[in-house]
Amino acid sequence: MAHIVWIQNKNSSEKQAKVVYEIKTLDGSRKRKSKTFPTKTPIREINKFKREMESMYEESEGVECSKQTVSQFLDVYFNTYENTLSPTTYKNYHQMANANEHGIRKHLGEIDIKKLKTIHVQKYANYLVSEGLSAKTVKNHIMMVHAVYDKAMKLHMVSSKYNIVSGVELPKIKKTQIKSYSEEEVKKLLEIARRDANEMMYLEILLAVGTGCRRAELAAIQIESIDFEKKILHITQSKVRNINGEEVLKAPKTSAGVRDIPLGEELIKALKCAVRRYNENKLRYGKEFVDSRFIFSNENGTPRKTSTMTSSYKKFMKAHEDEIRYLPLHSAGRHSFASIAIAQGTDIKAVQELLGHSDATTTLNTYANSYTKVKVAYASKLNELFVAKEA
Repeated sequence: MAHIVWIQNKNSSEKQAKVVYEIKTLDGSRKRKSKTFPTKTPIREINKFKREMESMYEESEGVECSKQTVSQFLDVYFNTYENTLSPTTYKNYHQMANANEHGIRKHLGEIDIKKLKTIHVQKYANYLVSEGLSAKTVKNHIMMVHAVYDKAMKLHMVSSKYNIVSGVELPKIKKTQIKSYSEEEVKKLLEIARRDANEMMYLEILLAVGTGCRRAELAAIQIESIDFEKKILHITQSKVRNINGEEVLKAPKTSAGVRDIPLGEELIKALKCAVRRYNENKLRYGKEFVDSRFIFSNENGTPRKTSTMTSSYKKFMKAHEDEIRYLPLHSAGRHSFASIAIAQGTDIKAVQELLGHSDATTTLNTYANSYTKVKVAYASKLNELFVAKEA
């Protein structure tokens, strides 16, 4: 399938290696290709490439070698790699590819993917900026083009040796200051929730500010996620919406997302009430009960939708704006949890692990402003060393 041919270098007396290999096409035939290496390239590097080409030939289901537009290859991409993308990513990619005004198909779709150049993608990025899309949204669109082109390279649909999308210059994403509640505001929020919220809403707010979990993680908590004896909440999944609008469970993006969060007495008490309510409803509904095991479920056991949890929270908070400023659930819960933990001097590594960040840098960059109080306190303590004590 692949072999090395030694050829004479035109500019010297030395020989250089050329690896000749084959790729499968979709019609079942084979196409021969080759790669020539510079003189003095280590033989181990040449053999490594040869083995990679042989392995790719064995694993490949075939590639289209005739002219193919970006739009046509997008179909190949979605059909081939659907199972390797998370439901959320797959849905978002479909939206970015097929949007009527800003979609990739509309602006790049008719170009032969072999002839797609950096300038084409740069013009597309410039257009998105001119349309008023945020820097983050523009980046998401271009990163999708990057991912698609990367697969085209691996499938030998293009001959480029580097991803041409890498050369596109993107607008800088402006960092926005994290909004969160202070310790006093969290106390006020919980006071309002205890007084006026129903059991489900109180639990939602309490878990959000008491664990720092994302909304999708809260919605995915099941009875088995809770270890009442050790007072630990196991976070192993989140609930997301797929391309068909159905809510499905998915594993965290990184291994750091799988984590254990310690629970205080108030949380344990609220969760025990939720489990008791679930079991009571199970007995009441009998065969009609849907045994989903989700903490956030309706009376008949069907899981509550994440969108319902969000709208219910928003409605509750808007009704109390005269007592406390409104913040979205993510800010009121996760951001407040992290900001307060940092302000209280909690070790950054511990905060990182509780939030499920893959590294401490992410935590530091996200909550940089929360360290102001810590830095001021440190400066005050340091100053005490410099001030001479009076006799």
